[in-house]
Amino acid sequence: MDNDEMTQALASLRRQLRERLGTAGLTTTDLHRRTRLGRTTVSNALNDRPERPSWNTVAAIAKALGFSAAEVTALHQLWEQAGPQKATESAPPPVASAPEPSSAPQPVQPNRLGGSSFPVPGRPRTWLLASIALTAAAVGVTLWQSDFFAADGGTESDKPSSRAAAGTSGPLLITHTWPTLKSCDGVTAVAMPAGGEPLDTFAAQNQDFRAIVTKPENKGGTWGAGHLYLNLSSKDDTPITIDEIHLSTRVPKRIGAPTWVALTQGGCGDVKERVFELNLDKPSLIDKGVQGAGTADTPPPTNALGSGFTVSAKDPAIVRVDAAACRGNYEWSLIIEYTHNGKPLEKPIGPFKTFSITNKNTRVYVPNPMTGEVGDPLPEASSPVGCPASS
Repeated sequence: MDNDEMTQALASLRRQLRERLGTAGLTTTDLHRRTRLGRTTVSNALNDRPERPSWNTVAAIAKALGFSAAEVTALHQLWEQAGPQKATESAPPPVASAPEPSSAPQPVQPNRLGGSSFPVPGRPRTWLLASIALTAAAVGVTLWQSDFFAADGGTESDKPSSRAAAGTSGPLLITHTWPTLKSCDGVTAVAMPAGGEPLDTFAAQNQDFRAIVTKPENKGGTWGAGHLYLNLSSKDDTPITIDEIHLSTRVPKRIGAPTWVALTQGGCGDVKERVFELNLDKPSLIDKGVQGAGTADTPPPTNALGSGFTVSAKDPAIVRVDAAACRGNYEWSLIIEYTHNGKPLEKPIGPFKTFSITNKNTRVYVPNPMTGEVGDPLPEASSPVGCPASS
């Protein structure tokens, strides 16, 4: 196929996407929000440019615009005609949606609760503020949901233990939000590694962009502490015992420094919750009991994980994970171990990213929340809230 034919195929593909966008009465901003793709990515896919967009991008846009399976197949044929396939580019078969990133890590023998802590011998002792707060929520659990409250894509997975794999049909239901507190949160900051979208892509939106930055497809994470809420329930009224919550590996995966950091300021509110201190730098997990001075409609549970901590469709629970770092940049996941009808099972949650170390290429900004302007970077990078300045 010559260059003219490839150019015509690419123009036809983009024209069909733009026409469907107009027919649907949507804007590129609407499309950006529906697909969770970056604004630049959406714009480049729709506008006449010499570069062919990736098939994953085209498929995500087609799904958001309501293309049928047959129409997506036709789009894929145009996409193939629009340019030669690169050695590093693997085009999936035509589908009605872009593939979701896998959230099931390959677990190794994990650290276990086993009482008050589970330190790893031989690793340096470093400080980290992190907690897991368990809050029973028999009534009104969905009141905490936001636009970013999504069903977890993970499936129950096996590991070298008595825990069995149950697949996507497993009885434990988990939805989650990340990374801000459910109450007033003006402190949680976010960061982006190399290869992610620039900050102004997110800051220009008229909404809190922190949850968007940290979605798996957008590659971002938190700067310092982040807050993961897990809504634990079941498919029926049969009680499920939550036996343990722990990291999926002995040592979280170390990743590179972020390209940019977006700081926020302020914060308010407090709630009474069951707190564990999780240290990703060691790692270790310590039960701190019920913390906080606020009130709740339903008191937080005081029983330890195990036989005293159960959930069901009528009696769900909220698990809050405050994960942070001071001496490393990490990708991490959790494992929820549980028992259903006497059968031991497990379910992975993640992965998530937590940053705390910069390099010479990192730029730190304080975006204006009213105008969306990013402004100039700070003259020097600062440590995350709660971390020593020397870190």
